[in-house]
Amino acid sequence: LSGSEAGLLGCWSFDEGSGTTAYDLSTNENDGTINGATYSSDVPITSQSPDQPLLPEGPVTIDLDATTTSEYITGEVTNASSYQWHLNPLEAGTIEGEHTVGTVYWNSEYTGIDAYINVVAYNDCGETSSDTLPISLSPVWVHNSRVNDFDIEVFPNPSHGIFNLSVIGYSNNINMLILNRNGQLIIKRKLINTKGHSTHNIDISYCSAGIYYLKFILRDRVIVKKVLIKN
Repeated sequence: LSGSEAGLLGCWSFDEGSGTTAYDLSTNENDGTINGATYSSDVPITSQSPDQPLLPEGPVTIDLDATTTSEYITGEVTNASSYQWHLNPLEAGTIEGEHTVGTVYWNSEYTGIDAYINVVAYNDCGETSSDTLPISLSPVWVHNSRVNDFDIEVFPNPSHGIFNLSVIGYSNNINMLILNRNGQLIIKRKLINTKGHSTHNIDISYCSAGIYYLKFILRDRVIVKKVLIKN
């Protein structure tokens, strides 16, 4: 409290350092008299929340097909008595750690493309969170989609945002979503397939350079392809 909050009858910090008067920090001027007190500077600070933890450090790109655990660290901060680690979304896995090291146990069946890690410092007066570290995930199904005689080919890749999709060995319609690396939807489109082999032209040249994901929703499976748009 600073003494300026509404509704206070009085606010005393007891940090005068000398004398017998405890000054009221509010506008009510309810000063008090101190009797028999001894001031000391050799005491812990317990009247404020912890400082903000540093942004966690650790791997920011995870291949879920090859990685089961990864470790993240932060530095100790002033006034913190404990730390708690957080991983979002919860479906991405679990994170353990009560001090400055957090260990993630990744969920190999997670189908998202991003996760987020932060650490919170605690004491009896409150809590303070670090900034959030974004993690880019490559799900286990972001691989070659060929199954028996079925395949979806993307070419050219990389491109400047204009590319072709060749659907081979599948005669049903396919719902396609294009997502940016933050999981935001860019395009939703239905691919019409009647002959078991079709080609579709895609134009997202208006999008900024970077990694995008093509998510193909079939009757019995979901397939994701990664594409790169160049400047």
